[in-house]
Amino acid sequence: MTKGSLLKIITDRAEYPLLNPIKGLLYLLSLVNYLIQQTRIPLYHNSLLRIKTLGCKVISIGNITMGGTGKTPTVKMIANMLKNKEFKVAVLSRGYKGRSKERINLVSDGDKILLRPPYIGEEAYMLAKGLKGIPILTGKDRYLIGRYAEDRFRIDVAILDDGYQHIRLHRNLNILLIDTTNPFGNNLLFPRGILREPLSNMDRADIVLMTRCHNNNTKDRDLSNIGERLKRDIPIFRSRDVAIRCIDLNSCEERDIGMLRDKKILAFCGIGSPQSFRDIIMKVGGNIVRFLTYPDHHRYSDSDIRDIKEMGRDVEIILTTEKDGSALLDHLPLSFPLWGLKIDMEIIEKRDEWEKMIVEFIRRTPHER
Repeated sequence: MTKGSLLKIITDRAEYPLLNPIKGLLYLLSLVNYLIQQTRIPLYHNSLLRIKTLGCKVISIGNITMGGTGKTPTVKMIANMLKNKEFKVAVLSRGYKGRSKERINLVSDGDKILLRPPYIGEEAYMLAKGLKGIPILTGKDRYLIGRYAEDRFRIDVAILDDGYQHIRLHRNLNILLIDTTNPFGNNLLFPRGILREPLSNMDRADIVLMTRCHNNNTKDRDLSNIGERLKRDIPIFRSRDVAIRCIDLNSCEERDIGMLRDKKILAFCGIGSPQSFRDIIMKVGGNIVRFLTYPDHHRYSDSDIRDIKEMGRDVEIILTTEKDGSALLDHLPLSFPLWGLKIDMEIIEKRDEWEKMIVEFIRRTPHER
């Protein structure tokens, strides 16, 4: 690789980061990140590092950027689809930000939720609440928890939540999610940008799913830009988030989404893409008076809750995400009404083709590809 091509990946022509100490440090860390990523992957592909294989079929769902791209709703959508087609499914998650030190954490056996945040992370808890009849497990070693799921639940399919970079576990289907509202940030590697690995590594995907496609007039631009970056013909599908109902986080009462229309709302969230939450509220007719953002996976303190209560005195509804509702679990019930917005994902077009393609991939033998 030439010096110029490397600089193009980790910096941009308009800046000279080494002239600024902070930018220089980020530049060097991005260079280290690049070298690690581009060294690690060939070691697995050339069998210098071992790729482990489960006896069941494996679907990986992940992204190439930092932050939220809709992985949890995608996992839920695919898991329910496969269950409805009579596959036995389990979800394997690393339990990001969970405090548990156990190697195997059985969050749900499909019938009962056995563990709660903060031990296993908000996403795993959300999946356990939303996926009935589907075991949810967390652990750093996805092969280990996958073997446990095979032995205990006799599963046909394991779904890796946030598994795109977890290449040491063989997968039959690699689904890459790309957020259309911010596909690649500034196109720079972390920590100078939001990329986890170079964009050339998108080519590992078998299917690309564009998420948060709420504005139909962006369709052609989104698809053409992605297609130009791929080295081979990879199927591309489009999806959007859909608000389906509101949940009273104190009483668990559920109400129609119409309750938000024309209401003065204080909304807050600690997620990777806060703008997507704002957009959904506005789409269903909510009048956002105040919008508070916290870091992704924020652990709410008593002080945070007091501030939210105080700032919500002159609004009609205080609203947060379902994920933040999980993060607030240990504080419930609160002394004021708090609603969570439940959001699902749907394929905008070619849904039958989407489902057929996934089923065909998992029916192949593990070593066919």
